[in-house]
Amino acid sequence: MLQVWTVIGRLVHRFNLTYVLQALGQRILHSSEADNRRRKKEQLEALIAEKQAELERLRAEHESLESIEGEQIKTIERMMNNEV
Repeated sequence: MLQVWTVIGRLVHRFNLTYVLQALGQRILHSSEADNRRRKKEQLEALIAEKQAELERLRAEHESLESIEGEQIKTIERMMNNEV
């Protein structure tokens, strides 16, 4: 009878150990997934900031080119009217 209880005790110990290891594994997996999501979010936020800066630069360049175009059109019109 003592052997039965010894075997049962070992099984319970193994079961508890397996349960604890599974719980630890789940906790590590969850933590790892959270870290991955945080890193991905940071990368996307950096990319958004980079793209917004590029957009602002291109808007300024576009405005500058429109101004130059306007001046060139005026110059061409004056030249066509012999006002140079």
